[in-house]
Amino acid sequence: MKVLFFNRLFNEMGDTFNRIIEEAVPAVAREIFVSFDSFHKRLTYPFGGTDDIIVLYIAEDLDSLIDLISIRYLLFNIKLILIVPDDSRETVGIGHELHPRFLASLDDDFSLVVSVLKNMMEQMLQLEELNQV
Repeated sequence: MKVLFFNRLFNEMGDTFNRIIEEAVPAVAREIFVSFDSFHKRLTYPFGGTDDIIVLYIAEDLDSLIDLISIRYLLFNIKLILIVPDDSRETVGIGHELHPRFLASLDDDFSLVVSVLKNMMEQMLQLEELNQV
């Protein structure tokens, strides 16, 4: 299982997100990206499939969300948690085009996002255990 975390917020909120993810996700299971190009390359070469990948993507602005839309074909089998920049009807509508498992905005409580992420990780670990039996 891998959690790919995309975060280009270079402020207090971004630091908080990074700290929470580092506490919630073991180091061997997480990859943190601040460059869209490196994130795109990582999705292009998923190293053994996409069934065991969770993407947590923070779109800090509409351009960042449009960037993700441009590579949505790479997200087909990937579990996506998407944080959009605001909760306007247009932004949320664009976010839903990506069919995320969970969608929140930067204004929402991040603890709910972490709860969803932990539940998804637990489910993936249980599936891995079943597949090994």
